[in-house]
Amino acid sequence: MKTIGIFDAKTRLSEICENIHNTKKGVILTKRGKPIVKIEPISIKSSTENVWDVRKRLEKKWGAFTEDFEIPPRDQNPTRPNPLD
Repeated sequence: MKTIGIFDAKTRLSEICENIHNTKKGVILTKRGKPIVKIEPISIKSSTENVWDVRKRLEKKWGAFTEDFEIPPRDQNPTRPNPLD
């Protein structure tokens, strides 16, 4: 696997990511010659697969989802100022 210094990766991240995507080969980032992080391409299933198809596929692989959950209410009074105000 190819190695790249972290400083070089910082300045060329977009190019490195594009190369990883195109070649489907990961790289190892190093700091002072020692490996610290590995970046690998992800595999994306067909773009025609909708959320329900994904759910069926995951349930087939891992079993039925057993826990329901509720989405928590949205905080109407955020502690940070809204940058759009």
